[in-house]
Amino acid sequence: MTLKGIIFMNLNKTTKYALQIFSLMALNENKMHTAIELSEQLKIPYRYLRKLLTEFNNKGFLKSTKGKTGGFSLSKKNHEISLYDIVYLTDETHFSTSCFFGFKECPLINVCSMHDKWTSVREMWLEILKETTLEDIKNQNINEIFLKNKLLSI
Repeated sequence: MTLKGIIFMNLNKTTKYALQIFSLMALNENKMHTAIELSEQLKIPYRYLRKLLTEFNNKGFLKSTKGKTGGFSLSKKNHEISLYDIVYLTDETHFSTSCFFGFKECPLINVCSMHDKWTSVREMWLEILKETTLEDIKNQNINEIFLKNKLLSI
């Protein structure tokens, strides 16, 4: 298993869904997306997705419009939303722990053999998340990933 796989596995389901939602919306940042459309395309249960969209809207990352042509769209431009923002939005605790084993706090007494290694990797990973925006994701052909996973139709 690669290091990238280990780190991604460490993300909770909500965070993984959020990354998929925002990445799909970044493909056409001005488009209004309905909850039904996103649920069907991303294979995320509708009620769960609807709850997430409402939360993201309430926190200012999405804007919503009601009515026949309504839906959700990004409230900021792609280059203004980093992957760090999305991960933090869904899992603040992910950044408060420096423990490889997932404990909420590291006692720093009799530090385990993974502590320094994990802290170093985690700091690099957080920097990558901060530097990578939805614009970067869009420009790296994320649509091909969605197509390969049968989440988009041509």
